[in-house]
Amino acid sequence: MDMNPKQDTEMAQTIALKALGYIVADETARGTLLTQTGIDGAELRRQANNPEFLAGVLDFLTRYEDLLLGFETESGISPNDVTRALHALGGTGS
Repeated sequence: MDMNPKQDTEMAQTIALKALGYIVADETARGTLLTQTGIDGAELRRQANNPEFLAGVLDFLTRYEDLLLGFETESGISPNDVTRALHALGGTGS
C-alpha cells in the first residue's frame, strides 16, 4: 500500500523521533550529536519537532554504522527505512 506524502512525512518524523530518543539515551552518541550540532539539551528539545532538525538526526545516525545497527536492533527499524525517512524529510544523507 502506497502512502501519500503527508503519511510519508509523518512516518519519517516518527522514525526520526525514535532515533533521537535512542541517540539521547546513549551518553556517547548524545555528546557527539551535541558537539557536532553546537546545540545544548534545551535547544535539542526545542528543535525536536523541526523536520529539518529531524532530518539532521537521521543523517547523523546514518553516519555511524554501529549506532545505526544498534538502533535497528532496539527499534526493529531497518537502515533502509531510516534512509527512506531521511529522504522523506528532505535530507540527502551522507
